[in-house]
Amino acid sequence: GYMESSINNYIAELRTTTASNERFESELNIASAIQMQMLPKDFPNCDEIDLYATLHPAKEVGGDFYDYFICGPNVVFLVADVSDKGMPAALFMMKAKYAIRSAVMNCSSLEKAISEANKVLCDNNMANMFVTLWIASINMKTGVGKYVNCGHLPPVIRHADGSVERIENEPNVMLGVFEKPVLSS
Repeated sequence: GYMESSINNYIAELRTTTASNERFESELNIASAIQMQMLPKDFPNCDEIDLYATLHPAKEVGGDFYDYFICGPNVVFLVADVSDKGMPAALFMMKAKYAIRSAVMNCSSLEKAISEANKVLCDNNMANMFVTLWIASINMKTGVGKYVNCGHLPPVIRHADGSVERIENEPNVMLGVFEKPVLSS
């Protein structure tokens, strides 16, 4: 009768919900694995620079990432955050990481590189995702550097004596939103 029909409907809904939750959990696990595998784990051990980074993700998988690489006499390092969560954020994070790295390796200035990476991220961005970015390039011989902020929170520098200071500046717009040139900071 009615009771049996209600129980059967409840069981069917429970099965559907459980399957949906399992698919969602599986997607989050895959996105988390992508996120963690994309982060550098080997850091330079040399006289010129001491560099280390780590990421401790919250429960939800986001598009947070960091990267560093050597480009000529410069060490380039960055922190970034993609606007979404889950698999879309993980995939956009991969696109952003490679677009930024490739542009920096092939451009004469940091501003030009980030403008080029922005064009790549704006192209076919159907999901309207964006990434905030703080990136710096420091010449390892001279110690002179340049940085660009694209909508990211200002970083904090911890000096050798333990004191800290924020790098305050007017950020550019985040990447993937408008195809416009990026200004120097």
